Amino acid sequence: MNTLDLSFYSSLKNEDANPYVGRGVVAVADGLGGSGSAVHVLRPGQNETLRRILYHTVIPAGFRRDDARLNDYFGKLFAPMTDARPDTSALWASRIVMARFVCAVNGGTGAPADPADPQARRRLAAFMEDGLRAVADGLGLEKGKLGSQLLLPTTFAAVFLREGGEGFVTAETVWAGDSRCYALTGEGLKLLSRDDEDATGAITNLFRVGEGSAVLHYRRCRLQTPCAVFACSDGVFDPYAGHEHLCVEHVLLREMERGSSAGELCRRLCEHYARIRGDDATMAFKAAGFASYAAMKRFFAPRAAAVAQMYEGLARFRPRLEVAQCSEEDVTGYVRSRTSDKFEAVVAAACEALREGKTDPVCVPSVCRAYEAAYARRKAEAEDARRLRRGRLIDAFCARFEAEPAAAHLFFARSKKLGAAGKKCKRDAGRVIGLANALVAAQKEFSAKEASLSRARGEYAAEKAAVRERASRHCAAYRALCDDPKRRAECLRAYEAFRYIAETLDFGKEPEGVAPRAEDVRAVQSALKKREEWSAARAALAEAEKKVKKAAETYGGAVRRFLEKYAEKVDADPAALFGPELLKIAAGDDVPREPSARAVLQDVLAALLPAKEETVGEIVRALAAEPSRPSAADALYNGTRLSAFRLFFATKGETGGAFEAFCRDLAAFEEAYESLFPAPAPPAAPAKAEPAAPARGETAQAKFPAAAQAPERAAAPAPPAETPAGTAAPAAQATVTPAAQAAVSGKPWAPGGGPSA
Repeated sequence: MNTLDLSFYSSLKNEDANPYVGRGVVAVADGLGGSGSAVHVLRPGQNETLRRILYHTVIPAGFRRDDARLNDYFGKLFAPMTDARPDTSALWASRIVMARFVCAVNGGTGAPADPADPQARRRLAAFMEDGLRAVADGLGLEKGKLGSQLLLPTTFAAVFLREGGEGFVTAETVWAGDSRCYALTGEGLKLLSRDDEDATGAITNLFRVGEGSAVLHYRRCRLQTPCAVFACSDGVFDPYAGHEHLCVEHVLLREMERGSSAGELCRRLCEHYARIRGDDATMAFKAAGFASYAAMKRFFAPRAAAVAQMYEGLARFRPRLEVAQCSEEDVTGYVRSRTSDKFEAVVAAACEALREGKTDPVCVPSVCRAYEAAYARRKAEAEDARRLRRGRLIDAFCARFEAEPAAAHLFFARSKKLGAAGKKCKRDAGRVIGLANALVAAQKEFSAKEASLSRARGEYAAEKAAVRERASRHCAAYRALCDDPKRRAECLRAYEAFRYIAETLDFGKEPEGVAPRAEDVRAVQSALKKREEWSAARAALAEAEKKVKKAAETYGGAVRRFLEKYAEKVDADPAALFGPELLKIAAGDDVPREPSARAVLQDVLAALLPAKEETVGEIVRALAAEPSRPSAADALYNGTRLSAFRLFFATKGETGGAFEAFCRDLAAFEEAYESLFPAPAPPAAPAKAEPAAPARGETAQAKFPAAAQAPERAAAPAPPAETPAGTAAPAAQATVTPAAQAAVSGKPWAPGGGPSA
């Protein structure tokens, strides 16, 4: 084998067959993992049956058995099938089809003497399908129970490289499905096949058992040497969906540049696709016209540099390219639906920004109006509550101050604390304390007068009692002597003494015609003096009481005026004016200075919900109007999608920049990859199509737009033509077989069609 030929297989699911590089041919087959996901479990003894079918039916009995290289290839190809472990239908299908093809091109039955001959291709396709049926029938295989599962489904692609005269080779491509064939020329990578897929990504042409026959499409191109061709499975290009040709070429040329031999290039490619781990990646590569690997590197070096430069631009502009292909409705749809789903949280973020005095894209006019109205209403309610609280605090403080004026200097803060409220506050507090001291002094004076009165009252009562006792003795003596004529004079003196004391003490004047005894006079005068002292004490107490009342009124008024004057300070921080003894008065009665954020948000949502969709649209438009500005609501969105949304609107309307120039260059660069295909023809009349085969894997996306697939549907028949290497084939020189047209249109193919290019 040419030392520049190579093949690699980066296995993830092991559903690709081992690629084949033979004399003048390369081929790959890729089992369909989705529709071929059914697992075949062999019963006891069937493993030997499978081995016999593979080596005596799939490989025909008369096939060459002396070629060690082929025997080694078949051994590696069939090893996963004969290891007694269950395998998927996809794994078996790719290996059976590849084995039959290798037999065919190496002299077995069904050899394609001329791939350009439709009948030869039909025989080759039938030969390959016969191998699938032989295994299915020999083991009694059935397709999976799911409706999308098929029996032994696989794709296939191959390139035959023929000598085409001095300086040229002819590349003849056959394929079924989405495995691809490429040519690598000095002018770049050229696509030689077209994926058999519909607009949904479903594969429309494949090898399988029991549900129609595969059609081997055919194309022929004349390539200038030196060049290379390769066939590959979709694991080589699918990871780069959207720009797969450019990325595949970049990876191939980059690793070629880094390697020093075909073997090292093979290893590097295998390692690269193993890191991607998206799917099995298979490639069969054949070079023509190069004397050595070094010569191949030198030849492709200019193209490698150009591709690397374009790839760097792609990496730089990829996010913008992705969003540029989207419609405005596509990129805004997610943000709109997410804003609607998270409406309450988005509005909450806007309200929080407004509360903090910040501007934010989501603070749209409707939200601002609703917030201002709700905040004003809740603020007024809070102020009313605070006024009531201030009134309660002032009443409580006044009661406390009036009850304990002697402790006023302890209640009002001093120096540092009063300083926080200003010097004027300190002076006012000093005046209140002075009035408190005056009240305390008046109260002390009143207490002293009250004590003096009590003492005078007691002394007078005692003196009065003693005098009355004396009068009682005189009265008793008078009564005892009243009936004794001998002692009449003595009786009269006793009566006069009694009369003197009674009238003088009770009525305040001495009776006439009475000569009181000296001791009685002294007793009566002492009692009268005590009565005068008591009377004076009562008058003094009344005067002291008036002074206390006046001082209390003055002090109480001063306290209330002080508290009302500094009501805000009292409300905000009582500790700044008063000592800690008073803090318990305000404890448990706090009213927030600002409205509750939750209450305001509830009011805002209640105002906005009736017109929710209009507000959502307003928010989306605001985010689009300032795409470079972050928002407090960003965390509520998927970061990737929000970035795409912003990038779309940041890019929208840009003209004349580096991105626009790169887009033009990229379009021309990528258009050249398919330059060997004819230009699109006018659309043909619609034809009724058969149901398409299931897509590869669980889901699939179309690799080409519908317009790019049109040539196979409408190209007119023409004689075979050859195209110089690396140049675009004119539309009239590239034709499609009736079989290919049938595969795309869904109509059955009638034998007898002429040759195609």
